[in-house]
Parts: sequence; structure tokens; C-alpha cells
Amino acid sequence: MFSLSTLKNALVKTGLINRRAIARILSTLLCCLVVAIRPFSVIGGQYAFLVITVKELIFAIQENLAQQLEGTALNVMGALLGIGISTVAKYLANLPKMDPVTARTIPAIFLVFIAFVAGWVKSRLPRLQQSMRICCFVSIWLLTVNTGSNTKYWKDSLSFIWVTLVPAVVTLVVSLFILEWSSAAFGEHIVGSLDIMQQCLACKLRLMLDDDTPPIEVSHAENLDEELLRKSVALDSVYEQAAFEIRLGRLDVTSLKPFIRTIEHLRRELAWGMTIHRASLSLIHPDTFKLLATPTRLLGESILQQMELIRTVVSLAYQGGIKPHDFRAEKSAIVEAECRLRQTKEDVRRELEKIFETLGPECSHLPQDVCDLSLAMISLLQMGTEVQRALHDCTRMITLYESSTYRMWHPRISLAWLGLPPRSLMFDEQDAIPVEHPPHETNLTVEEARQGVEEYHSKIPDEDAKSTGGSTLKTVSKVNPAALIRRIWRSARVVQIRLLLSGWERAAHHSPHLRHAYKNAAGVALLSIPVFLSPASPGHEWFDAARGQWMVISYVWVLETSTGATWRTGYLRLSGTIIGAIYAYLCWLIARTNPFGLTALITIADVPVTWIILKTNVQPLGVVINVTLGPIALAEYVQRQLNVSVLCKFSNTWLNFAEDVVALGLATLRGLMIMGGIVSAIIVNHTLYPRHCRVIFLTGTCRTLSLLNQLYLNMGRDLYQHGTQMSYTPCSKRPVLKLEIQCRNSLHQLSLVLKAMSDELSWVPKPTRKYHETVFLMQRLLDIMTGLRKVREYVPKEEAIVNVLSERRDMISCVCIGLFACENAFRARQPIPQFLPSARGALNKLELKVRHALYQSQKDKSMGLSPAYAFVEGEIMKEMVVTLETMTELCRALFGSAEWAVSSRGGTRVNSPTISRQTSREDDLARPWFM
Repeated sequence: MFSLSTLKNALVKTGLINRRAIARILSTLLCCLVVAIRPFSVIGGQYAFLVITVKELIFAIQENLAQQLEGTALNVMGALLGIGISTVAKYLANLPKMDPVTARTIPAIFLVFIAFVAGWVKSRLPRLQQSMRICCFVSIWLLTVNTGSNTKYWKDSLSFIWVTLVPAVVTLVVSLFILEWSSAAFGEHIVGSLDIMQQCLACKLRLMLDDDTPPIEVSHAENLDEELLRKSVALDSVYEQAAFEIRLGRLDVTSLKPFIRTIEHLRRELAWGMTIHRASLSLIHPDTFKLLATPTRLLGESILQQMELIRTVVSLAYQGGIKPHDFRAEKSAIVEAECRLRQTKEDVRRELEKIFETLGPECSHLPQDVCDLSLAMISLLQMGTEVQRALHDCTRMITLYESSTYRMWHPRISLAWLGLPPRSLMFDEQDAIPVEHPPHETNLTVEEARQGVEEYHSKIPDEDAKSTGGSTLKTVSKVNPAALIRRIWRSARVVQIRLLLSGWERAAHHSPHLRHAYKNAAGVALLSIPVFLSPASPGHEWFDAARGQWMVISYVWVLETSTGATWRTGYLRLSGTIIGAIYAYLCWLIARTNPFGLTALITIADVPVTWIILKTNVQPLGVVINVTLGPIALAEYVQRQLNVSVLCKFSNTWLNFAEDVVALGLATLRGLMIMGGIVSAIIVNHTLYPRHCRVIFLTGTCRTLSLLNQLYLNMGRDLYQHGTQMSYTPCSKRPVLKLEIQCRNSLHQLSLVLKAMSDELSWVPKPTRKYHETVFLMQRLLDIMTGLRKVREYVPKEEAIVNVLSERRDMISCVCIGLFACENAFRARQPIPQFLPSARGALNKLELKVRHALYQSQKDKSMGLSPAYAFVEGEIMKEMVVTLETMTELCRALFGSAEWAVSSRGGTRVNSPTISRQTSREDDLARPWFM
């Protein structure tokens, strides 16, 4: 039987009963009432119906009060800036003795200037995107209405101040009473990431140690790996957002900053140390495997327990309320956990050392199952160290919590707050030196690359400093003035200035922000040309009657920085425009100019729109539905309050049609204007400085492979430079950490580009599945190299490094050549060579030499746990070789193979590889020197 409780449960399941949804619907109702009540709407004049539009586009309800305050302040300032500049332009255009042409030209110049600056700021400073949009919104209306006439332009400015302040105040007041005053989103994200980490570790332990795990566990572990990667990458942006929010609590957001490093390091240990495929391997030494499995399981369970404790402490300390929490139980639990974890790690070390001492002298080749489990144990030991650091961080956080009071934390305003990328948040050590981001790299054109116009920071010799003939500028000037000019032009100081100016010119030519500004200004200028013609011209009359401002505004709103994003926004807004226009026409048919009927119908429409915006990934569809309602449903009511009928004005072109037909024409025309701007934005983004996602992806992949090549090369350089004295300090790690962070950020950007690529239409087929596999393989290579760097800190220096430098040199060369070949294939879009030096063969030689050296050393002395690290290093390098070979085959499938050894039938067939996350680990000892 239907009841109110049933309705409530249904609404809760759909997500419509929550603070944000209620605030959205209530703010829409209040804005409609403000427009419907005449004493208030008269202040807004003929633009009062724009309140609903501005509320939805600019001052929409956010997740919490802090975000609402920030958005309100920035967007009101942007609107006032646009109103101020537009008012100045109208003032200049209406000066006495101003001829009509000049009076129309001044607003046009100001409008294009505002569009250009707003486009640059919108692209350069993402946090000010909405501010610049509202600036363009009010400027387009003010500068394209009554152009060149001597009306009281200040009335329009006052009307738009009212149109801006009403939705800003309404949404802010509603947020004060309904939304949460502070947000603990960053703490929740940390807790959620640790929860996914626990699930992933538990799943991989079952796959590693249990014999009866179902096959579905493998796909579950893969999904957890992907989700954990997304969570870890998103921590940086969540921290950046939380650092600039107003929050109530006892702890600052910086108290949780160390956990970003902890989560990323734990994820990497899981990635390189506990791969999924090992569960399917048959046991060669079951007794040895069981001896190692017991301490491995104990250590894994201990780490899981400590993660749960860390989650509890973070949740209570960061997300707590006004009443302080007593952490005495948690502090004693942390002390016990540290002791228990330390003891478990020592037991694992002793057991692993005992196994290697037992197997070392008798075996020239360690069993594969023992190597696999040893790799997992080393990974768990590294995870235990990270968890111990996290427990120390929890202790410091509790101490800070107990010494702090409940207070309001204000945002720290800086350049990063305006949208600049922040410094990296993840360091390898607690006292590591922060890694600076490199300056923006300017892409060279083909002609510039041929000319070699790439500068290096080196001292330029001055030809005038010392001359072979002993001549000076004075003597040269007496002989030949042209020679003097050439000497000055080639002098060191002038050359430096020339190079500096050349760099600025090239940066401006290739700047994506300036290109976006050009497109924004060009589109606004072209679409608004009719309104700046003579008032008697057909173009001006059409623009004024059809309200062409909506075409220009929709162009500004849809134009994105890439073609893929523009396509997605475009087709969603096109669909929303059609739906909104139809519903607005139905509203007019039902309620006509009845203010209460219009208010009820618009508020009812906001219920499904709220669900679309809050619970789906097609938010632009819902936004534009609400945007379309006001200009169609409320326009006639507002105009009649001013004793002017918009339908009567519009019906001049529709002769003696019925009022319903005229209203239908009005709805159609408003929808067509909005759709015209959307289509214009798509066309401009495809023709003027197009930024196709496929090109962006290929260029980014090339750069990422180059960074991976540099990373592995730097790791090899460390081996040669340090030798037996190899030691890692924060300063020595800095170049490697810098490259790791750059690779991580680049991979994150590539994943975002792939999402936008799926929405982009193109004549050229896009192998998006292989592109996803490419990103996965590069992420796998990065995780493997990170694990390799950590393991190499503990390998025996004499046996595993100094005595095998020649073999390591061959291994490094093969890996670097393979990465360079893949990089060049993505850069030039050319086939990859058919044969490349095999890293597998070089690795086999290196492993044999290392094991022989360890065999000789273990006869004479006890080496402790270092042989285990040496064998684990070999296992990690096997994973790297397999991944690199898969990457090479993927490049052949994408770009082809430059063949020279062909079959007698005229060629060889290049088969598309099947990339599996369960990579085969069987050693192909008979494989030749090429791959």
C-alpha cells in the first residue's frame, strides 16, 4: 500500500532527498517568486526573467557552504567587472557629437576585447572560468542592446546588477540554512582510498596464497587496482581544493598531507610486488612455499589491521565535531600495533633469510614459485615500513588534535588558488626536497625544428671582447659602418635579447591560452556583427527581433579548450535546448502569464533536472533545460508587467497568426538561437586552432615514453656513478623522483584525454582500446621502475652491481633502445623496426652472472637477506622486459612494422597482440637476440 514512508524511501534511493537537492529546488522556487512579485521584478526591468538563467548557469548550489561562498564572491566580482566595463563603453558611445558609426564601433571593440581577455583568463586560470563567463554574459547583453542610441543606458546596468545579485543572494541564503557549513571531503577521500587499499591487498593475498580462489577474484582484483589508481591520482586535486576551502574543525588540511605519499607508495608496492598471475603457477617446491606462505599471511593480516586503525584515527580526528574525542584507546592501540608489526617484519625477514641460506649454495637457479612469493614478501616488507610511517603520522596528528581548539580554517590565497598547477605533493622521504615543476615546454613547428631554433642555457661568446686583429668597435666604425652594425647585431648581449624575444614570440604563437582567447573573441565578433550594423539594416532588425544575444552567449558557454570536450558539451546542450524549449512552450500553454502557475511548473521541472545534474554524468543536459525555461516561459509575463508584450513585438513577422502559434514560434526561435551558438562553437573549434584529442594523446604518449626512458637511464647512471658506495639520500633521489612525478602527472592527463576522445567525432578511426592499453602499459612500466629503484637500495653491491657492470650496460641499452623506438613511433607515426635488440637476452646473461657471483660469495660468508633482494630485482626486471615487449608489439599493431626479413610469399603478417593484465611469465630461453 502506498504511503508517505514509501515515497520517502523511493526519493532517498533516487538521491533527491539530500541537502544539495533540497537547496537547489528551494532556490529555484524563491527565484521564480522574486520574478513573479512585481515590486521586486520591476527593478530588473525587461531582463528580470534572466534570474533563473543566471542562477542555473553561474550561482548553482554547490556541495557545501565553503564552495558556495567562494563561487558567489568570484562570480559577483566577474559580473560587476563586466557591467562596469560595458557601462564605460556605453558612456563613451553616447558622448555628445558622437557620430552614429563611431557610437556603434566603440561597443563592438569593447565586446571583442572583453571576449579576448575572458577567453585567455578562462583557459589560463580555471578557477575563474565561471567569473569570466558571467562577465561575457552581462557584457553581451549590455553592449548589444540599443547600440548607438542615446537611451538611458545606466538603467540597463542597474537591471543587470539586480539580475546578478538576486540569484547570488538567494542561493547563498539557502545554502546558509541547508548546506553543511564545512566539508571533510579530503578526509573522506583518504579513508575511502585506504578502504580500497585494504580490499585490494586482501584480494591479492587470497590469490597468492589460497588454492581454491574462484576465477572471478582475478577480475575483481583488476577492478580494485584501477579504482585504487584513480583514487590515488585524484588525491592531489582533492587536496588542492580542500586547501582553499573554509572549514570548521580542529585540524588543518595539511595534517593529512603525509597520507597522500603513503597511499601512493602502498599502491605502487601492490602494483610491482603482488601481481595477479602468480596464483595460477604450479608449485615446484610446495614445502618451501608453505614455509614462506605462513609468515607472508601473518604480515599481510597485520598490515590490514594497521590500515583499519589508520582509517579510524583519520576519520575521528579530521571529521570530528565540536565535542573533542578521547584518543587514549587509539594511542595505546597504535603503540601495540607498531610493536606487533615490527615483530612480524622481523619474523618474515628471518624466515626469508633462512630459506635463501638453505637454497643458495645448492641451487644455481631459484625455483620460480619461491621467487614469486619472495617478491611478494619483499613488497609486504616495504608496505610494512610505509604503514609504520603512517602510524607515526597518526601519532603526530593526535598530538596536534589534542592541543588544538575547534575553529574556522580560512583558505590560503595564492597563485595556485587561481588555477595554476600546485607543487607535487608526493615525496619519497619525509625530509625530501620539494620537486619543482619544469617550465612550460613550447612545441616547435616542423619548420622551426628544421632550423634548429632551440636554445640552450650556455654562455654566448662575445666577438667584440677579443679580436684577433686587435680592432675595436671604434676602428671598425671608421672603416665600414655595415660591419659595425653586424658586430652589434652579433654581440653577446644583443644575441641574448634576440633569443629572449624569439622565445616570447614562439611561446605566444604556440600558447593554447592565447589560441583559446582568439577563438573566443573571433566567434563573439562574427556572431554579433549584425547588431553593430545600421539600425535600419535587415541584419540589425533580425538580431534585435530574434534576440541574437542567446546565440553569442551559448557560443561562449560551449567553446571548450579541446574539440572532444566541445563535442560533448555541444550535443548535450543541443538536446537540453530542445527539451527545455518544448517544456517552456507547454508551461506557457498551461499557465500563460499566471505568475503562480509559472512558478509551480518551473519548480516542478527542477526536480528531474536536479536528479540529472546530481546523479548522472550528463550535467550539461540538465543545466541547459533550466536555462531555456526562463527566456521562453517568463519572457511574456515580465514584458506585460512593463506594459509591453513580447508576443506582440514578435508577431509583427508572423502577421495575424494566433497567439499560441506566435508563442510556438518564439520558443522555436529562442531554441534555434541557442542551438546556432552551439553549432558555431563546434565549427570554430574544428577549424580555428583545432586541438584534437587524438593528436594530444599521441603527443602526450611520446612525452611520457621519453620521461620513462630518462627515468630508467637515470637509474642506470646511479648504478655506475655510486658503485660499491651507492647510497640514496633525498638530494640524490631528487632527479629520479622528479621524473617519476612527471610521468605520473602525464599519465593522469592522458587518461583524461581518452575520456574526452570518446566524445569527439572524426573521419579517422580511433583505436581507443589500444590507446587504453598503451596507458596501462606505461603505468605498469612506471610502477615497475619504482619498485626496481627501491629494491636496488638493498641488493649486494659487489656481487650484483660492480662485478656485472658490462651485463648491466647491455641491459640498460636494450631497454632504452626499446623505449626510444616506441617513443619515435608515436612521435613520427611511422612503423617500428622489425627487429630490436632483445632485453630478454641481456637479462638472461645478467641473471646468470649475478647468480654465479652470489653462489661464490655464499660459500665464503653469510650474506643475510641481500641475496633475496638480488633475486627479487631479477623478477622485477623480468616483468619490465615482458611489459616492454608487449608495448613494442602494441606499437607494431598501431603503426606497422618496417620489415626487411620477409617471407617468400611477399611479406609477413603483423598480428594484433592481445594485451592481458595477467602477463605470461614463462621464460623463453630459446628466443633470439632480437624482439
